[in-house]
Amino acid sequence: MIELDASTHEALWMSERAREILGWDQPILVTAAQYQREIVHPDDRASHSQALVAAMRGGSPLEQVIRIRRHGDGQCRWIKAHGELVRGQHSHPPVFVVVMSDVTDARRAQELRDDQARRLRVALQAGRMGVWELDLESGRQHWNAAQFALMDMAPEGGAPDLETFFACIHPDDRTRMRSMLERVVRDGGGFETEFRIRRTPDGEQRWLAVAGDATPAGPGKAARLVGVNINVTERKRVEQDLVAQRERLAMALDAGRMGVWELDLATGLRHWTPGMFGLTGVDPAAGTPQHEAFYGLVEPEDREALRAAMAGLGPQNPRVSIQFRVRHAGDGSMRWIVSQGQWMLDPATGRAKAVGLCMDVTERVLTERRLLEADERKDEFLATLAHELRNPLAPLRNVASLLRRSALTPVQQPLVDIMERQVGQLRRLVEDLLEVSRISQGKITLRREAISVSAAIYTALEAAQPLIERRRQVLEVRLRSSASVLADAVRLSQVVTNLLTNASKFTPEAGVIALSTSDDDGCVLIEVRDTGIGIPADLLPRVFDLFIQGAATTGDQAQSGLGIGLSLVKRLVEMHGGSVRAASEGPNRGACFTVRLPRGTEVAPPDRRR
Repeated sequence: MIELDASTHEALWMSERAREILGWDQPILVTAAQYQREIVHPDDRASHSQALVAAMRGGSPLEQVIRIRRHGDGQCRWIKAHGELVRGQHSHPPVFVVVMSDVTDARRAQELRDDQARRLRVALQAGRMGVWELDLESGRQHWNAAQFALMDMAPEGGAPDLETFFACIHPDDRTRMRSMLERVVRDGGGFETEFRIRRTPDGEQRWLAVAGDATPAGPGKAARLVGVNINVTERKRVEQDLVAQRERLAMALDAGRMGVWELDLATGLRHWTPGMFGLTGVDPAAGTPQHEAFYGLVEPEDREALRAAMAGLGPQNPRVSIQFRVRHAGDGSMRWIVSQGQWMLDPATGRAKAVGLCMDVTERVLTERRLLEADERKDEFLATLAHELRNPLAPLRNVASLLRRSALTPVQQPLVDIMERQVGQLRRLVEDLLEVSRISQGKITLRREAISVSAAIYTALEAAQPLIERRRQVLEVRLRSSASVLADAVRLSQVVTNLLTNASKFTPEAGVIALSTSDDDGCVLIEVRDTGIGIPADLLPRVFDLFIQGAATTGDQAQSGLGIGLSLVKRLVEMHGGSVRAASEGPNRGACFTVRLPRGTEVAPPDRRR
């Protein structure tokens, strides 16, 4: 407490508590001027001086909370000041009495509460959280603006009563929410759940998450509930999409007879999806087989390869693909399994693990074996057929030769010509069949040496020239490459001969056949282009398959052959480490066949002229 002379503003008396609050340790009492100048905070000095002077002149009592700087240590404190003018008796001057108290701690606590409230408001606004309060005795609710927005209700009408609120809840969730409310009212404590509401006016469904607590009114009874609602519709939609994706994935895995596995590379523990149990016949009730129990399912001949493949997984070798056999635990049948695995670090534990997919390929393996056996039988049949057909050809050719030497009548002459031509055609077909059979059975050995591509082409031109001239076709030759290739000269000439012969068969009379060579990125290209009937789009992908043929331009099916020549070309080129491709712009637009062979060294082209 401080007493001041209302007239002179001089301090008459200070209590010890006042000295302590102001930090005034001087023996001389502080004057009002010193108090204003040295103790009151500069930001509060003007307003406090004005209020103090007015109160000392007989105005309203002083009632202020101001800041001071303590005289001794300059510490900033908050004080609450209450002052009144007390008029003296018996001619004593009036006295102004000021009672002050230090409210710094209370002020700071309030500032902390205000700051927390501000932070809470910001958090609620950022999270679009609706805050509500329910008075259980009156049934009244209080909502913040966000809660009205969540419910798509106008704030002007105020929060609805409890029954109106329950009417907004989805019928499938309404009973559950009532039961939860009854439990909380009866037992108290916190609560947390999710429910759906039907928004107005469009009736769209929205998911809300609610969390809150009950304030007890007494033993076994709650007085009010306070909670927060959050819109979780998007999260629920994502969760539902994930569930749908898992269901579709499960259906796909089941339809494809596939299963997913996971292996902890540190502990060796495995986890299987249901599909893996179906692949192996293991009872799901027994759990995923671990360690040696798993390898016990694998055929003994395949175990070590599978162990090595799994042991090799790591950062430097993150993927594995292996095929192995298992004995089905249910029916005892042999199953072929293909497994694809990926090494990775578990994001939750940081430990290395492998995740992969197993697929039952038993039917595919068995089908491949049946096809391979059928292909082998086909090769054996072709070889046998070719040999059986070649045996009667020799005497037929000898007969035709003898007849040619004898005196033939005009009627006999064309008959002998036909015989010789057809025997020659049949001989070439038989030789092609034998070639295919030898290549398929691996009985052809290439005599590879560095040869000039041009030399091989000239040999092929000599073989194909008679057919081209007989059909009165134009042959254009442009040899731009002088490189050599490591090849079998006879077989390379056979490749070019077959391409030229094929071009002649499918090019009309007076058509153009162009043969050229060039260098391209370390390879030699041999190109045969014609202006013939072209290749249909549906035939182009299969043009090198065995027994695939088109119709020759002569209309004679025999002239188009058996569809062996191009198949021989492809197989011989691939035996040389090269490739061949066909191109055509469609019917009657011609065709182009390009052979690509690895290039050897540069050699001088042969000195041949045409």
